[in-house]
Amino acid sequence: MQVMVTHDDTTSFIAGHDPGISRAALIRQTNNAIAEFDELRESLRERPRNLSIFAKEARRLAGLFHMVNPDAPEVSLFLRLLARAVGADAARRAPGDGPVQVDLGKLGPIDLPRTQEQPPALLRLRHVVDGYHAAFAAGDQPALALLALAPLERLARVPPTAEEQAYMLAHARGLQRLAQGIVGGNQLLLNAINGCESPEMIPAARDAARLVASPEIELALLHSQSDEEARAARLPAFDEALRNALASHREYWRDFEPNPGERQNKDPQGFIALGPLAWATLRRDRGFASGITSDYLPRSVIESHAKA
Repeated sequence: MQVMVTHDDTTSFIAGHDPGISRAALIRQTNNAIAEFDELRESLRERPRNLSIFAKEARRLAGLFHMVNPDAPEVSLFLRLLARAVGADAARRAPGDGPVQVDLGKLGPIDLPRTQEQPPALLRLRHVVDGYHAAFAAGDQPALALLALAPLERLARVPPTAEEQAYMLAHARGLQRLAQGIVGGNQLLLNAINGCESPEMIPAARDAARLVASPEIELALLHSQSDEEARAARLPAFDEALRNALASHREYWRDFEPNPGERQNKDPQGFIALGPLAWATLRRDRGFASGITSDYLPRSVIESHAKA
């Protein structure tokens, strides 16, 4: 895949995009988001439907804190909360007796009732993938335990969209198996990466698959291999794939418009490359050093989290 480079890039560094927001405005936005986030967390016992919004806001805050202070420990905290919220919301829809318990900070462990309701728009297969990436990056075992319960087929739309059929379900199922050490995870990921080329998808979905999902899945397949093993299999080295994934992430969040005139460059979700961050972190845990750094990869997360 050809990727776009900028004059700020080097062979070992991928620069982030400019969101066009001053630091003072970012700080104000962060402070306002924190106040709203705490109110949202307080509502969860009585309104568990707010979990999906809570997860979205946790990801937003991770991006904002990273932009304001890239080494802030809060980045890992909000990634952990994102992963746990997605996991708990998905687990509520799994068969079983009794409530689902989750610890989202401040309130301590809370019990959430199970539900047979249709999942909300913010709890679909892509959100489970994001939950796994956040859990891997933060090294959070409680989140992984909740995500293991996710009934993935129930989180697809009815009928499934072309992208869900082409690669999203296989991607989510592959991560679920990989995280649990169940055989077949890599094959599902291979199926998913091949599905990213499906002509059945609308152009916007195909671009998202090409720029975001496909590079993430390639990193998942490469993260446990040494460069020698990758070369022997005629695959790219991990750092080459990581560099390409980061440049593709930038292209998607800086340049891509889901709808004409609808730019994404100011969206805090794009300030961190969550998938590449997850696989770079897990690869480091396996003892493989990476020579790639980026504005999209919070150094504090890669260097300080416990092993997932």
